[in-house]
Amino acid sequence: MDDTSDILITFEAHEGALVLVFSPESAVPAGARCGLVQVTLGRLEAEVQTLVDADPRRMRDELRSILSSPTISGTAGFGSIENDLHVHIELHQGKGALVARVETDFGDHEGAAEFRLTTDQAALRQTVRQLDALLRAFPTL
Repeated sequence: MDDTSDILITFEAHEGALVLVFSPESAVPAGARCGLVQVTLGRLEAEVQTLVDADPRRMRDELRSILSSPTISGTAGFGSIENDLHVHIELHQGKGALVARVETDFGDHEGAAEFRLTTDQAALRQTVRQLDALLRAFPTL
């Protein structure tokens, strides 16, 4: 991917972060919004090269809905087109978790890993601001 046009959307957490790397001007296939997901958990860093169907407008609207609810509670999520990545965000009273599950099924190389990150409303508000900036820069996404 061309790092000069990449836009990072970060889901901050107490233990690390999950980052979606959007490449709006690259050769990412139609229907795919993002091609790379990075997970950092302390010293552990992982990258998943997959076609993520993470519609930034829907994602922003779901997060806004959670953050504007009277109890600051709700769920949001997204996954990959190839069904090898599932991300689920749940907030209750302004605090919660982001769970990312990565699965592989390549013949003899089958496996899975799950990352659970603690997050809160302040971190998700920053993510919403980043999504707003992405949609201002690329309104057709």
